[in-house]
Amino acid sequence: MKDRFAKFSTWDSLLSALSTLRHVSASYRGSNDCTGWHLCQNTKRASELKKTERFILRCVQRQDFKAELEVIEGKHYLPRNRRIQDLSPYIDDVGLLRVGGRLNDLQGSGLASLNHVIVPNGHVASLLVHFFHNKVFHQGRAITEGAVCSHGFWILGGKILNSSIIYSCFVCRKLRRTPQEQKMADLPLDRLTPGPPFTTVALDVFGPWPVVTRKTRGGSAQSKRWAVLFTCITTRAVHIEVKEDMSSSCFINAL
Repeated sequence: MKDRFAKFSTWDSLLSALSTLRHVSASYRGSNDCTGWHLCQNTKRASELKKTERFILRCVQRQDFKAELEVIEGKHYLPRNRRIQDLSPYIDDVGLLRVGGRLNDLQGSGLASLNHVIVPNGHVASLLVHFFHNKVFHQGRAITEGAVCSHGFWILGGKILNSSIIYSCFVCRKLRRTPQEQKMADLPLDRLTPGPPFTTVALDVFGPWPVVTRKTRGGSAQSKRWAVLFTCITTRAVHIEVKEDMSSSCFINAL
């Protein structure tokens, strides 16, 4: 069963497909009001999706933690060489392996979600991390880990798995990519050839500025002025000339 989960690329598609198959299987057994092969809207209910989620996690745990489950079901202590021994695992009422702790007596109060479901590192764990990483809008590793834990999942090797998924995420690589720096071109020959100032000139025009040209009876008359910036290419000396308009004749006079 676990190998068949690898055919799905998203957690949503896996939940939807398994929920439909389980509903159809129950229909043939007569466990519900539906009959035969069909597509039913009941498979999209939150309760049905939750049951399907538990079914998927049970299948994964039964295959990866078979020996550990047999030891815990026999009420024996796990050997120290087991990778989940430090988590004090226990089996809940629905057959899921959860992280233990000091709050186990609160299970009857509906607080079993405080003990996270142990998820082995694999394809299903990758689907979960991808799902919650998209749900938090491609935030960093800490926020993705918090989203996974807040929904009741404890993934073995979760830090390395989160880092590898975020590193391979196309959207994250675009958002967090180091900006490229433009390589400067070679200096032109005019910048490297010694000579008298203003032998080779670069220029630019900037403005305009409003200036008072004459006083009138009702106030003052304003006009616009521009400035031409001459820069020596060799010595970087600067000279500024004022021009009255943007016509060619004014520019020639300034030049």
